[in-house]
Amino acid sequence: MTTAPSAERPASAPPSFPLRFILFAWAFGFAAAGVYAAIRYVPLAGWISSDVTTGSSASYPDLQPRLYDAAPENATVVASAVANRVLGWQVLKTDVPGRTVSAVAPGFLGMKTDEVEMRIEPIGSVSRIVIRSHSRSLPADLGSNARHIRDLQTAMDDKLPRLIAK
Repeated sequence: MTTAPSAERPASAPPSFPLRFILFAWAFGFAAAGVYAAIRYVPLAGWISSDVTTGSSASYPDLQPRLYDAAPENATVVASAVANRVLGWQVLKTDVPGRTVSAVAPGFLGMKTDEVEMRIEPIGSVSRIVIRSHSRSLPADLGSNARHIRDLQTAMDDKLPRLIAK
């Protein structure tokens, strides 16, 4: 006895042409949107830099060291606490006598990590905080290092009285 061939396709068969076309169009559109967003929203400096330091990065002239009305030792402790508790970074080392803090900040989608180093310089009874953020693995950071510095400075401004340099 012969049976009629089944109209259903086997489970292992590739998708039909219209479905393949739709999937390809969707993937292409998603990729094009990602490229557009990267070009539109990532500053040029983010494509060519993986190391940003306040006061010495020509790519980010707006990022300057900040002055705070606090003793250097207190500013060191506050910088460490802000990095750890407020921003959720992993603080690797806090050297109060040496006035330095080293931390690791999560990078883009957790795929990379950035090292953030804070150096607190005494100027009389005032503290000047210089921040350096650099990528551990990638040659370009897509602006994440500048973002880490801005986040840290904003959080520090909430915790310590800031002095405006003239």
